[in-house]
Amino acid sequence: MKYLLVFLTSVSLWAQDNKIVYIVASPRSLSSAMFRMFENRDDFVGFHESTMPIHSRRKRGAETAGWYQKSAFKTYNDLTAKIVKESRINHVVLKDVIFTTEQFVLQNNELLKNSQIHFVFLVRHPYWILQSLYKGDGMFHPIYNQLVGVKQLYETYQKAKDLNPNKVHLVFSEELSKYPRETLEIIFANIDIPFSEKSLSWNQLPEPFDGEKWYASKRYDLFRFWHHDALMSTCIRPLKRLDVPSEEDMYRDLFKDEDREKLFEVYRYHLPFYKKFLEEKK
Repeated sequence: MKYLLVFLTSVSLWAQDNKIVYIVASPRSLSSAMFRMFENRDDFVGFHESTMPIHSRRKRGAETAGWYQKSAFKTYNDLTAKIVKESRINHVVLKDVIFTTEQFVLQNNELLKNSQIHFVFLVRHPYWILQSLYKGDGMFHPIYNQLVGVKQLYETYQKAKDLNPNKVHLVFSEELSKYPRETLEIIFANIDIPFSEKSLSWNQLPEPFDGEKWYASKRYDLFRFWHHDALMSTCIRPLKRLDVPSEEDMYRDLFKDEDREKLFEVYRYHLPFYKKFLEEKK
């Protein structure tokens, strides 16, 4: 693909001392909060879900055309050029959800082998991902199987672990929320960047937030809907609920009983891969 050639011929232009941290996650996994922990530092520039409009345009066309700001990246070449430019001056943090990353980086072996990219995979139990998605939407969407993405996340994690020369970091949302300092200290030590207290607290962002600071792409109303907590947060706080209920009790508090079996089908599909992640952590 043309954009991959551009990326590969551009890597030599990166400042060798600067790092590119790539956070890859399922949605609703505290990934925007983790992004803020990197982006709030003085030495990082952030790209928040910048691949999403490109992915949407390729996969869904005109259906999603009005979802994004005019400033959103339209091609992978444009996004790549901006990352390269920023990485000459600062460290860079990218945050994407798994279903938008495959064409950009994660299916390309040469990029997975790039020593300047440090991958962080953020994992959450599929029950909580579905709970959050459904409560936000108020209805079941057939695309949930793709959105939850724990299976795809696990397969991509394995490929990154096989090909990337750096330590590939596996972080669970629960441990990030409970031990933010310890989690970040390990990552920064491994990528050879001094830890900063600025990773632990930050200011609320002004509303309306135009996303320019993060090269964010969504229209403000959509950004606010899905990322309001990250916008308004000042630090990472422990998750309120951690215990996964029995299947008998799952999703009983949701709006439509007829959607429960559909949610179960998606949940059961991804659960084995969450368990595989647990085995990786041992």
